[in-house]
Amino acid sequence: MAEGKPLVAARVFGSVVSGMHGTDAAGVLSWTQAYLRWALAWAGQPVDVATPIVAPPQGQLLAPRIEFVQIMATAEMGMIREARRLALDFAEHAESVGHHGAALHAIHLAGRIQVTRNLVERAEAFDSHVEGDLAIIIRDHLGALAVSDGAGLEKVAERFETSGHLALAHEAFANASKSHVEGGSQRSARRSEPRLVDLMALG
Repeated sequence: MAEGKPLVAARVFGSVVSGMHGTDAAGVLSWTQAYLRWALAWAGQPVDVATPIVAPPQGQLLAPRIEFVQIMATAEMGMIREARRLALDFAEHAESVGHHGAALHAIHLAGRIQVTRNLVERAEAFDSHVEGDLAIIIRDHLGALAVSDGAGLEKVAERFETSGHLALAHEAFANASKSHVEGGSQRSARRSEPRLVDLMALG
């Protein structure tokens, strides 16, 4: 999924779901079903996002991830406002129970839909709680989005690409191109276009 290949992912997840024959050991089946739903939605296939996939009692460790993946599927189905609302609710709950990494990813999703300065500040507040390069890139992505920094978004895109998150890299290059166009710099916008094409080909 990080490489932006939802159809490939859907085939893999579908095969795993079929092979488990309805046995949900520790919530793994529910987790896989949630990812399958997200992959299909991303690939443009109709899926039922209204019916939640619920982890069994023995799979509560995976419950937050299952819930978040379903929010991603909601976004891919074009239910943008609902996905943003769900992401913000998820982030608030995750933060309250100390799941700071999950909260950061949810804030990132909400900000990708509609960024605000408050979301940037919330992401920055996780600096002391969430380690790793991806967390830093997420924070910088939101910061660049908030001020429509085309050059900054290009750098964020390159860092997403280097870290293997090609779908997010593609999105950030698109953000950069849009920012350049809105700022009246067609020349800078064209600089991002070849990277967009390259990443689309990889997907």
